[in-house]
Amino acid sequence: MESGFDMSNKLKSLIIDLGSRLFKSNKGSVLEDRDQLKVLGMETHELIREVQALQYSNRVYRESLELIMTLYRFINTPYSETSIGYPCSSFSHYASNLTKSSLAFVWIAESHEVEIGRGKEGQIWLHKDTDIRIKNTIKHYLAAQWNSIQNQDKPMVFDIRGMRFLAMNIRSAVKNYGILGVQTEMKCQDYELCIAQLPFLSDFLGAILEDQDHRKAENRLIIIGEQNRIANEIHDTVSQRLFSLVCSITTITRIYGKENHELKVQLELLRRSVDQAMTELRSIIYNLSSRKRGIKPFSSVIKEYLDNMGRIHSIVVSASITGNEDIISGRLKRAIYRIICEGTGNAVRHGNCQHLEVTLSMEHPYTSISIVDDGRGFDTDSVSKSMGIGLGLRNMESLVYSFNGEFYIDSKLGRQTRIQIRIPASIEYSENLEGSAI
Repeated sequence: MESGFDMSNKLKSLIIDLGSRLFKSNKGSVLEDRDQLKVLGMETHELIREVQALQYSNRVYRESLELIMTLYRFINTPYSETSIGYPCSSFSHYASNLTKSSLAFVWIAESHEVEIGRGKEGQIWLHKDTDIRIKNTIKHYLAAQWNSIQNQDKPMVFDIRGMRFLAMNIRSAVKNYGILGVQTEMKCQDYELCIAQLPFLSDFLGAILEDQDHRKAENRLIIIGEQNRIANEIHDTVSQRLFSLVCSITTITRIYGKENHELKVQLELLRRSVDQAMTELRSIIYNLSSRKRGIKPFSSVIKEYLDNMGRIHSIVVSASITGNEDIISGRLKRAIYRIICEGTGNAVRHGNCQHLEVTLSMEHPYTSISIVDDGRGFDTDSVSKSMGIGLGLRNMESLVYSFNGEFYIDSKLGRQTRIQIRIPASIEYSENLEGSAI
C-alpha cells in the first residue's frame, strides 16, 4: 500500500487533471471525454477509499503504539510479586483497547487460591463490570474445556451464549496458565487486528506470570536459606549453652549431692528440665534445617521446573544434579536457577528440540552447568545481531560474568546446541553442624 503522502499527491494530480479535462470539454464536445472522465472519477473514488483505509490503519497503529508504551510502563510499575490479580485485570483492559473489543477477559486455571479439579473453576477478570451470569458462564465453559484446549498454540474461536470469542492460551515454557479472550465477529473490520494482537498480549502476560513464578521459587530458596541460617545459629549458641548447663549441673550434683539430699533432688529436676528443653530445641532445629532432614531444596526446585517443562512440551528432559548444594551461596543459587530457566527455555522456544539434557555439578572449587539440546541450532556469529535468542543468551552471560564465571556456547544451524558454564563456588556454612552435640 502506498503512503498517505504519495496517495494525497496522486489524488491532487487526478483532481487537477480532471478539472483540466472539464475545462477543455467546455470548449469542445463533452461526449468525447465522457469515458475518460468516468475512468478518472472511478480512480478518484478508489483513491479516496484507500486514503480512508490508510488513515484508519494509521490511527489504529498509533493507538496500539500508545498502549504498548503503557504496557512498557506497566512492567516497570511496582506490584505484588505473588498476586496475579493486578496483571490479569490490567491485561483484560489492554486486550479490549488494543483489539477494539466490547468484552475482553483473562481466565486463569490455577492460582494459590483456586485449583481445577477441586470444585473450583479458576478465576476470571473482565475489563468492565458486566452481568455476573455472563462472567460465570464464560468461567464454567473454559473450566470444562480446559483439558482439551490448554495445549493449543494458535488462536481459538468459542461461541458462548450467542457471543463469539477469539482466544489465546496464556503459556510459559513450563506452565499453561489460562486463556486471554476478546469478543469479536468473524467479518468485522477489526478481526485481523485481533488475530495479530492476541498472541502478542498472551505471550506478554505469560512472560509476566512466568517471572512471578521464578520470583516465588527464588523466595522459597531465600526462606530455606534463612531457616538453615537460624537453625545453625540456634545450634551454635543456645544449644551449646544448654549442653554446658547440663554438664555444670551434673558436676555440682556429684560434688554436693551426697551431703544434701534435697539439693540433689532439685538439681535433678533442673537437669531434666534442661534435657527437655534440649529435646525440644533439637526438634526445632530439625524442622527448620533442610540439611538436618537430608533434603536438597535447591535440587528439588530445579528438577520440578525441568519435569514441568518436559510434560508441557512433550519432550524428553534428563537432569543430573550432583554435589553439595550447601557450598554455594543463596545469591548464586538464584542465578543458577535463572540461567537454567533461560537456557532450557531458549532450547524449547527457538530450537524446537525434542531432547534436552541438563547437568549441574556443585563441587569445590567450581560449580559447572551444561545444557545440551538436539534442536535446529543457530549461527553463533550472527547472534549478536538478533533481538530474540541473542537477548536471552546475553542475560545468561551477564549472570555468569557477575560471578566471575566462564560462559561457552557451541552451536551451528542444523545441529545441537551445547552451553557450558563454570562458576567459582563459595562456602558459606559451618562444618561444625556435622559434629553437633545435640
